[in-house]
Amino acid sequence: MKQSASLLLLALTVFLSSCAGLPDREDDRDRYEGPPRVAIRPHSTHERRYSSLAADYFEQAGYIVSNGGRAEYELEFTLDDGPINAVVNMTLSKRGRTVSEVEGHAGGPSMLFDRERTIREAFEDALHQLDGEVSHRQRR
Repeated sequence: MKQSASLLLLALTVFLSSCAGLPDREDDRDRYEGPPRVAIRPHSTHERRYSSLAADYFEQAGYIVSNGGRAEYELEFTLDDGPINAVVNMTLSKRGRTVSEVEGHAGGPSMLFDRERTIREAFEDALHQLDGEVSHRQRR
């Protein structure tokens, strides 16, 4: 009888301790006091060449750029460079929720004479549009 009571008490203790659980992970992330992390995710190999522009931008803003690791923020971008203009679409999200979508443009005759510079201008235009969102969300 004592063994049955002991086993019942042990089973009840294990059950109740498993119900307590750990605090919600999202709450833990909100309490993190360090600089925010951002993962930069280009959609293609061609776009990957411009990832360093985004990485430099976020590092200068005080973020830690996470290459393939976990991050609080994620920047996805696409580049459409046609014969006359370049368009860069960027989406900044926090834990899967979109916080900002921007579109940078550059083009005209400069696209014909200095394509790389024009694409960089479109990229910088998009990053400039992120300024308000990035500085607003940065923790110090």
